[in-house]
Amino acid sequence: MRETIKGLKVLFLTLFAYLFQACAMQYLTFGSVAASIPFVTLAVFTVSLGKKYTFCASCVIGIFTECMLSNIPIMYLVAYPIIAMLCAQAFADKSERQREKQLEKKMNRKAGKGRPLFSRWGQRDLPAHVRIPLCAMMMDLIWHVVMCIYMYLIGVDITGTHFSRLFYGVLYTGAAAVVLMIPMRLFLGMYKRKKADKQEDLPLPKASENTEEETEEAPENNEEESLFQDTEADEYSMYDYDQEEGDWP
Repeated sequence: MRETIKGLKVLFLTLFAYLFQACAMQYLTFGSVAASIPFVTLAVFTVSLGKKYTFCASCVIGIFTECMLSNIPIMYLVAYPIIAMLCAQAFADKSERQREKQLEKKMNRKAGKGRPLFSRWGQRDLPAHVRIPLCAMMMDLIWHVVMCIYMYLIGVDITGTHFSRLFYGVLYTGAAAVVLMIPMRLFLGMYKRKKADKQEDLPLPKASENTEEETEEAPENNEEESLFQDTEADEYSMYDYDQEEGDWP
């Protein structure tokens, strides 16, 4: 049931990103440059949900864009999934095997230079709120570079205006990611999951420590009681022996 709800949320955000880009972003341009809301959405999926949802959403966006807004045959259909998966390799959560390989490489680099000094993020990923804008900007940058290469191949002269538009477009997409990533992650339920994880990681009560101390003190008390009982038994036995012999103490 949870997977179904999550899939419906992903589909809703995917359609919202396409419709917002196609209908509203033409009125929200900055210096004749528009941000890429589909790349922002794909960046949120990459960091929050993983590569599977990113690939499916990129295919849906590519199909809709190819059918409705494409000026170049098959360009959007191929570019969106490829760009999304390339960036997912860099910005998605790392597996345990990848982290172990990264640590081994760092240890090999630091070999022969004394004690290895690991960076703060050597064993874990960067925060999600940092990776999402970076991922969206990287996707938009690759897209603009591909378009510049295509324009150069068909005979268009590449000037400084094209590079300035590329620069402003990447910055605009990053700013849009900063604004939209928190509402999108909230809609996907990522912050509820973090609260649940924090409750699971709470330390256990200290009653266990008291029970351990009691169990450690228990055998000592038992030994003292047994010694006291043995001494009393020896005294009574000596008293009985003297009484039988007729010698009263």
